[in-house]
Amino acid sequence: NEVRRANGGGVSMRGQSGSAQPSGHVVLRHVVAERNRVVLADDEEALQLSSAGGAVDIADVLSVELFTCSFSENLVMANGSAVAARGGALHVRAIDVVLTGSFFYRNFVWVGRANRFALEVGGGAAYIQAQRLLVERCVLSYNRVVVDAIDLVLPNLEGGALRLIGSHATATSEVPGGGGTAGSMSLVVRRCTFLVNWVNLSTRVLQSTSSSGGAIYVSAVTRGEASISIAHCNFVQNLALADTLARGGGVMVVPDRHTAVEVRRCTFTSNAALSFGASAAGGAIVLEESVAEDTPDAPTTAPIVLTNCTFLVNIASSLRGDASAGALCLVDSTGLERTILVSDALFVSNAALAGVGVLGKLGSGGAIGYLLSSEAGTSSNLTMWDLELHRCVFARNEA
Repeated sequence: NEVRRANGGGVSMRGQSGSAQPSGHVVLRHVVAERNRVVLADDEEALQLSSAGGAVDIADVLSVELFTCSFSENLVMANGSAVAARGGALHVRAIDVVLTGSFFYRNFVWVGRANRFALEVGGGAAYIQAQRLLVERCVLSYNRVVVDAIDLVLPNLEGGALRLIGSHATATSEVPGGGGTAGSMSLVVRRCTFLVNWVNLSTRVLQSTSSSGGAIYVSAVTRGEASISIAHCNFVQNLALADTLARGGGVMVVPDRHTAVEVRRCTFTSNAALSFGASAAGGAIVLEESVAEDTPDAPTTAPIVLTNCTFLVNIASSLRGDASAGALCLVDSTGLERTILVSDALFVSNAALAGVGVLGKLGSGGAIGYLLSSEAGTSSNLTMWDLELHRCVFARNEA
């Protein structure tokens, strides 16, 4: 059997895969990409089908810069026995990436009915893997990741607009976390607007883990100094919708213990995590600590800070299961000590609503909720995170 791929409906540029020293600089300035698509048809004989970058696919290079570009109605569509579908408009894998002043409207990643297994699906507008990334002054609206498949086994559905991966791994690795380069890792998203982006998991999916990050799903695999920053951004009416677990209607952040996280001067309005089944968490944002295989066991000192943020009318709701954290959900997957600081924040009319009329279902944390994941184990040595709230206002929240 063979591996088949379809990349870059408009433009595809790839360096030498697996190179320890990627080279080459790619610059796109004032580029307009409309109604391009990558379509990967059903193929019973293919071992793996992979599609990426409905308009532009750039991989295995040193740096990529995009200035004042426009991406509208581009599509990655995938059918097959096993699928990875990434980046409805843009797919980038490089060491350094800068994306500024650009517009993403109605781009789609769509997984169709012929699928039975999906390896990775995410990034309705863009899927970017980098060691250093800046996304600035961009508008992303009405982008979608949609799965409409019967009897599909799907691990995760991630990032209605952006799926961002940060690592010290060389960007030429097909699998995040492989290889390694020196220097710090940083992912920065600032002064951007995210409006009505969705991750939408069909109720006909046979088995799935989660639908996460209606606007952004960002994760980090690090081997040294690392940071994730989201600042001066607006998140409005973004949605994570699932038949099982829905998490992070606006944002899902998954750092490891070495990664400092800052969310500063952001506004979250009318975002939602909605589940028809098991549970929903974090109508506005979820922060979930992960442990990479190559990460030492010692607890991190990297801080998680949310400051000067506003949370208005966000909701986490499960029709037949539990719901936690209408606005901000903290998920501890390690059972190791960490401090979370929330300061100068406003929480108004957020809600965590559990299954209506279903006995034993729990709604908790109308504004903020803390969950200790089963992945942390059951040891008596587990330590809960320390949560500090400074100068915050809570009004008319509900659970």
